[in-house]
Amino acid sequence: MSKWLILVLVVVGAFFAVRHLLNSPQGYIKGPSNKDELARSLDALIDFLSKQEQFRWAETLREIQTYLQNPATEVEGLSRLSGLFGGMGSLNDLVFDGAGVDEVGAHLLDAVFRDMKLYHGTPEHRAQWKKLEEEHKDEPPPRIKHAFRKE
Repeated sequence: MSKWLILVLVVVGAFFAVRHLLNSPQGYIKGPSNKDELARSLDALIDFLSKQEQFRWAETLREIQTYLQNPATEVEGLSRLSGLFGGMGSLNDLVFDGAGVDEVGAHLLDAVFRDMKLYHGTPEHRAQWKKLEEEHKDEPPPRIKHAFRKE
C-alpha cells in the first residue's frame, strides 16, 4: 500500500471524526454542556445564598451538587432539585432585602431552574427555551409556573 493512499485515508478519517464531534449532542467542541451550565448556575446561587445568610438552602444545594457529580445518584439529585421549586417553603418563597438583591436572587433561581430542565437537552432545546422566555417575558417565570403544576 502506498504512503499516499494511507495519508488520504487518515485525512478522510480525521475529517469525519471532527465532523462527528462537532455535530454530537454533547457538543464536545461547541461549548459547555448543560451539566456544566447547571453546575455553574448552582455555584452562583450557592454563593449568593451564603452571602444572604441562607445557609440551610446553600447546604441543601451543595448536597444536591454532590449527587449530580455521581452518575449513580444523578437522577436522584435532579429529582431533589426539582422538588425545591414547588410548594410552600420552596426556593420560590425566598425574599431578599436590599436594592436589586431580590432581582439578582430571582435571576439566579431562574437560571438554576432552566439549567435543571435542560440538563439532558440539546443546543436546540436551549435555543427554544430562550425563544419562549422572550415570547412570555411578561408572565411569571417557568419556575413559578412549575410550582402550580399538578404532576
